[in-house]
Amino acid sequence: MVTLDPWGSPFFRLVADHADVFAELPATLHTALVKEYIAGAAHHQLTTDWVDTLSRPWLGASGQSAFYRQIAALRPEHTRPVAERLQQVSCAVTIGWGEQDPWVSVDQAAQLQDRLPGRPRVTVLGEVGHLAPVETPSRVSRALSDWLAQSVTCHGEGTDR
Repeated sequence: MVTLDPWGSPFFRLVADHADVFAELPATLHTALVKEYIAGAAHHQLTTDWVDTLSRPWLGASGQSAFYRQIAALRPEHTRPVAERLQQVSCAVTIGWGEQDPWVSVDQAAQLQDRLPGRPRVTVLGEVGHLAPVETPSRVSRALSDWLAQSVTCHGEGTDR
C-alpha cells in the first residue's frame, strides 16, 4: 500500500524528479527500462510472458508518456492525508505483504497495522516480492480465502460457504 512514508523505490523517486528527461528516452531504451523495473519488483525471476504482459500498457508513445506522468504525479504529500485518516477505517481489514518487497519495505506492514483500528492481522509472504499475486497466486488466494472465511464468522454472518 502506497501510503506511509517513505514509499517508492530509488528509481521511482529519481523518475518523479526527472520525468521530463525520462519521457524523452528512445523507445527501445524505455522498453528495456520498464521491463527491468517490473522484473525487479519480484523476488524470483518472472517469466517473459509476465514481464511482457505487465509492461505492455507502458509501451508505445502513449504508454511511455503515461508511465512517467503517473510516477511524477504521485507525491508523498498526496498520500499523507490518507495516512492521517487510517484510524477512521471502519471495514474489516487484513494486511498482506511480500517479505522481500524491493519497492516498499515489509517493515511498513507493522506500521500500517499500528495505525489501523483493531490492529488487523498481517500475513507476510516469505520469499515473495512486490508482485505477490503474480509470484505466488495460490498463497495469495489461500490467504484471502482464510481471511474472508474468518471475517464472515467473526461478523456473525453465518458460516455457509
